[in-house]
Amino acid sequence: MITKLRAIGHPRELFEERKDAQGNEIPSLRSRCWSYIFAESPEALDINREALCQAGGALFRAYIDKEWRLKESKIMTLFTRKYANLGATSSQRSEFYHNVMREITNGQLSLEESAKRLARKVLSILKDIEDDEASSIRDYPRLAQAKPFRLLQMKVSKKALQLVQQEWTTLTEILTSGQGLSNECECEILYRYGIACRHYLLRAFLEDIALSRTLLHPRWWLNGGPITSINWGMSRDSEFG
Repeated sequence: MITKLRAIGHPRELFEERKDAQGNEIPSLRSRCWSYIFAESPEALDINREALCQAGGALFRAYIDKEWRLKESKIMTLFTRKYANLGATSSQRSEFYHNVMREITNGQLSLEESAKRLARKVLSILKDIEDDEASSIRDYPRLAQAKPFRLLQMKVSKKALQLVQQEWTTLTEILTSGQGLSNECECEILYRYGIACRHYLLRAFLEDIALSRTLLHPRWWLNGGPITSINWGMSRDSEFG
């Protein structure tokens, strides 16, 4: 979007934050683009898109209608935060390995040497994964020592425990402040990571019972074996300890 706006001919100063005569902030074209991408509701998405199109002009509006509106469900945070992407939102997730491949291969190497280097690199990556998993067996976050987490200790990855801990802390703050949970559950952690959200942790909180690892997708289990189902899900009656 920034490239298109520049190609249309918008001056450089419009891409920087400015103030009007009364000292009020004037959103830059750059910030309007990000507001469009990070909209948190359908209403905000429509409002931010329209504000961006008005600021960009007729040519830019045509560009948005042609290139972006049909892709919104694949790009905008409103949608991607509920996809099972483990927090990755890049449109080309394999790009991370481009630098890795350039480190181990070049046009001067034979096919055999390139294959050997690739094999060594893959083994190195697998070793890093193994070391990361081993660290989850040796120690775990402090909150995981509490009674509700005792069945998860050294049974799920440290990253998963940290995510559950954040959700548990949020639930604690909500309930201790006298607020209640809505019946409608659209929690990002559930859809994006496959980990029980505050709605599924509520029973354990109220009844002071231990959480079962069935409240986490098997990908988070340590030594859990191969994942054989693609239709994993949980219910409010998921098994507790």
